[in-house]
Amino acid sequence: MEEKLKKPAFRRAFRATLPVMFGYIPLGMAFGLLLSNAGYGLEVALGMSALVYAGSAQFLAVMLFSAGAGLAEIFLTTLFLNIRHMVYGLSMLERFRGMGWARIYLIFGLTDEAYALYVGAEPGEGENEKTYLLWVCAFCHFYWILGSVLGAALGRLVTVNTTGMDFSLTALFIVLAMDLWERYRAFEPFLLGAVFGVLARVLLGEQAMMPGAIVGILGWLMIFRKHMEARLDAGVRRLEEGAK
Repeated sequence: MEEKLKKPAFRRAFRATLPVMFGYIPLGMAFGLLLSNAGYGLEVALGMSALVYAGSAQFLAVMLFSAGAGLAEIFLTTLFLNIRHMVYGLSMLERFRGMGWARIYLIFGLTDEAYALYVGAEPGEGENEKTYLLWVCAFCHFYWILGSVLGAALGRLVTVNTTGMDFSLTALFIVLAMDLWERYRAFEPFLLGAVFGVLARVLLGEQAMMPGAIVGILGWLMIFRKHMEARLDAGVRRLEEGAK
């Protein structure tokens, strides 16, 4: 029988996901409002957020639905938009190994923000890692569903100008990046992302920026993986020695 979810893991996961909550709820509300303004009901917002659970892809879907895009166009656009999740999944293979049924839900909930929390996750003393990660995943999922439903419900009552609300996702990324910096104190991952992001934007354009940057970063990590891991380990050791 699987180990029951424990209260310490519940509380620690809740604290760890608070930055995600402050980003997902307003951003989910923006999605719900857009969906409602496009003529779709509350049940569509609930279904998409519970079963699709892909923030940027859901925003894109609203625009594609409104523009009358075909299935092939929706498929290809969504594939390129979310291709980065293949990289996330590959990097989590070892961590999810042996987690049984929980692995299915953890993979499903592997959003950008959840990935950042997975990477930095360190179970407490005597705490089961699977239990902790499940709570992290469940909290993030719940925040997004709650925001989407609230936004769709509000959209039924009033017309709201959602201009600028999507910046909350950018702000959330900044907060999570700061948290990872506090954990590892290694500038290479941030520099790597910035360099390949700029190169992909200049060479490939806005539409192909994301997949291009991901391919470049993945290639770099395949070649210099040991160096990157050594730098991260060194950063953790420096923090541990400074805390003593």
